[in-house]
Amino acid sequence: MNPEGEREVADRSGLPSVAWIVPFGLAVLLPGLFTQISESRIHAFRGGMYVTETVMVLFFGSATALILYFVFYQRNLGRSLGTAAVLVLVFFTWPFWVDVAGSARRIVDVDIVVDILTVALVTAVLWLAVRYSDRDSTFFFVAVTAGSAGLLLVSAALLVPRFVGAPVGSGPMAGPGPYPNAVILVLDGYAREDALRDNFGAEGELLVSALADRGFAINDDAVTNYSRTYASIASMVAMDYPFGEGLRSEESLDRMRHLLNGDSPLVHGYHDAGYTVTAYENWWWGSQCGRAIDDCTRVSFVERSLWSLGQVSPLASIQRAIVPHPFVPTGLDLLRELGRQTDVDRSAPQLVIAHVTVPHPPTVLDAECSLSVGSAELNETAVWESIAESDDGDARHPFLEQTECIDRVTIAEIDQLLTIDPDLAVLVLSDHGTRSLQPGPRDPDEWSDDALEERMGILMAMRVPADCGLVAPARTPVNAVRSFVSCTTGATLDPLPERFYFTPAEEWTDVPFVELTDRMRSIQG
Repeated sequence: MNPEGEREVADRSGLPSVAWIVPFGLAVLLPGLFTQISESRIHAFRGGMYVTETVMVLFFGSATALILYFVFYQRNLGRSLGTAAVLVLVFFTWPFWVDVAGSARRIVDVDIVVDILTVALVTAVLWLAVRYSDRDSTFFFVAVTAGSAGLLLVSAALLVPRFVGAPVGSGPMAGPGPYPNAVILVLDGYAREDALRDNFGAEGELLVSALADRGFAINDDAVTNYSRTYASIASMVAMDYPFGEGLRSEESLDRMRHLLNGDSPLVHGYHDAGYTVTAYENWWWGSQCGRAIDDCTRVSFVERSLWSLGQVSPLASIQRAIVPHPFVPTGLDLLRELGRQTDVDRSAPQLVIAHVTVPHPPTVLDAECSLSVGSAELNETAVWESIAESDDGDARHPFLEQTECIDRVTIAEIDQLLTIDPDLAVLVLSDHGTRSLQPGPRDPDEWSDDALEERMGILMAMRVPADCGLVAPARTPVNAVRSFVSCTTGATLDPLPERFYFTPAEEWTDVPFVELTDRMRSIQG
């Protein structure tokens, strides 16, 4: 085709070529929002991650547009940008198309039917894009622009409640100094010692024994106040029971987001005592460094973004089969940073709040901390179901190996911390226990006492100044943190009556908390 013919094809809609940047730009902005709303209602909006994901999508979309421009569309910029916009929208909103096709289950409850319908829907959309971008490009421009803008506005509206505002509130009043440097280390999903031995076959010296040898006081009957990470971590930093009957309103969800992002009595109390506060922002969506955090230690936005974008694309199942879920390697990387977090030469005392997402599944680490993907099933954060249903130990052994890796790394990092600062105060605990005896988030009435005690049983070890007079840490996270704060800041925080809650729901919509205080007291004797 001669140049005049090319120009005629490009211009016949009457729209300038540069106008096609509008629908293309709108399409590029959407996937990052889609990943934010597809994870959970509970997390706050992550600006840095959204920017990173948007840049990645821009590269993908630009490469697609260039291929179309030079190879298929005879240098027609409008058709190239328009079709690339549709490809971006379809590729990075794959779960949406799967959900639409999933309505077919009401007629035929067969997985392959849903897969076939999903591919058919997407193919039809792409066929329409190719056809109408050539035949009626004005109509195509309006359709792509309106569709992209509509999806973008809906996604943004769904995310509005997740923006965390400025810090508010205050903490407990500190006593006279001097104050020691302090570390609160939360190992996500670490099982209590008896559960590791009885349910996973652990032998020899475990983490609690090594901590005891280093002067830590141990409570081997420790029990969490809440059975799920979100509520457990939030209650620790609130040093109270902040949610009553559950997360049943946007107000309660917003309160949880503030607590998880640093706007908490714990952080404000240490600030009032003159501490600088360092917090860990890990792969787990509930964690984010808000404005109250002085220093933030985080994992790579790129690593998290690559996984998140892959999970909203047709590549999700392939990704889970061959790439280790970043939940674990990023948690391990952050744990290995712990030994370099304290500085005795600082003019102000330091608090480090380090919540790391290990040894919680996926189970992709062996005892030597080498990464591998045993199977797509074991590369899921919800692997407890397969562990609970495993009688031959195939699913239990990988978790034990992963725990052994974390034991070794934790001790090495604590030794490094204590070498730097022998007077360091340290609280090591877990947010909840394992679930090897009971699959699924069912009603707690369906759980046996043994299964419930395993889920609620946690690691608890504390090292505080000798003049604090601590013999053993409290039995629950809320009271352990209150005791730790009292010992490190001189605040007077009496223990609260013990209360225990179970979260039976898997989805974060109208989440109830079932109080199990009487039953847990009975189980614990």
